[in-house]
Amino acid sequence: MTSVVSFLESLASDARMARMSAMEYAEVVGEVDLPESSRSALMAKDVETLAFLQGIKTRMWCMVFSPDQKENPDIPSEDDAPASPAEEEA
Repeated sequence: MTSVVSFLESLASDARMARMSAMEYAEVVGEVDLPESSRSALMAKDVETLAFLQGIKTRMWCMVFSPDQKENPDIPSEDDAPASPAEEEA
């Protein structure tokens, strides 16, 4: 994995590499010491396959669960809030 990460880091850190032609890119990828499967994924610019080969998860989930109102009586529920400013004055 270190070789792939190093290669990608070098691509990102050198502005000249961003302007490479397809032929120049192929030459650079060919010079890197990588397994053929990683090299093929780099040539195809296939991020998902490259991540899979490196054991990187491409999908992450973030979930937030709010506490149950019955378990924590200090938190006012939406039912307790007034529906409009007129109700608030009443």
